[in-house]
Amino acid sequence: MAKTSPSEARRRLDRLRALKADPPRQADFAAEIFESETNADVLMSVLAALAAHPRHALRPALVTRYTWFDGLGPRRDPGGMVRSGILRALRDIAHPDDKELFERATRTYEPSVQDRARATRRRRS
Repeated sequence: MAKTSPSEARRRLDRLRALKADPPRQADFAAEIFESETNADVLMSVLAALAAHPRHALRPALVTRYTWFDGLGPRRDPGGMVRSGILRALRDIAHPDDKELFERATRTYEPSVQDRARATRRRRS
């Protein structure tokens, strides 16, 4: 997957925001770019649009992306925000085959950067 350039990420975020007044079109655009998106900020906006307007056709891609992020969770998705966004997008279109994925997700705890910062401050006090 080629990394999204900063200018392309900005363009995509701007378009997603511009389409907010037209949720079905926003979800269409989100579905169009979901599989190729690598920028975390854009991906979170895409997943929010897909959670609001689920696309059954994207279920396999959502499962694949979740599995990829879960493979090296702390490196690929510190704090688990993208994985939780994927789960929200999957929630309404889940298939019984996704049961293990959701069960594994409930047993996953990924400390965020903020959690680590708080723990460091507490130890210094």
